[in-house]
Amino acid sequence: DIRDWFYIPSWKVSVLSRPAEAPGNIDEPWLVFIDNHGRGDALVDGWRNSGRPVAVVKQGQSFEKTGEFSYTVNPEQSDDYTALFEQLVKSGLEPATIVHMWTLEERDGGNDPLEWNRHAQGIGYYSVLNIARAIGRSGIQRDIRMEVVSNGIHAVAGQPVLNPEFSTVLGPVKI
Repeated sequence: DIRDWFYIPSWKVSVLSRPAEAPGNIDEPWLVFIDNHGRGDALVDGWRNSGRPVAVVKQGQSFEKTGEFSYTVNPEQSDDYTALFEQLVKSGLEPATIVHMWTLEERDGGNDPLEWNRHAQGIGYYSVLNIARAIGRSGIQRDIRMEVVSNGIHAVAGQPVLNPEFSTVLGPVKI
């Protein structure tokens, strides 16, 4: 129906609700693409302290296993994502949930706008797309829940949109 083709995101002020419990079985592994500014560290620590197996992926120069449950991938290399998921399958850490936090980044005013846009697309849109492709290539048969955490892609309470470059991540998220 054409009425479902477009929408305008809007926000309504409401009372803060009680935090939801993490979905799924506590024994099911999670994979977190953690931001570079430490915002996700407390979440990962909390999930690990509750007994949930959590693997962490950071941005790096190439795919590398940096610890028992930590990895790096180059956001611009789709083969790195494939190698990551092959390693997760081999280790028995096929994720039930993926939390993507790489779009929790703010533009530095000194960055070249074109370079920033290329970077934002790489860690946002293309990263989520490459994750989906790597899951398909890995042969994982289970359903995987994916959450994308970002900031500055919607105007909230009259504030300006700070990171419109990340709004393209909404495309693969919606699909």
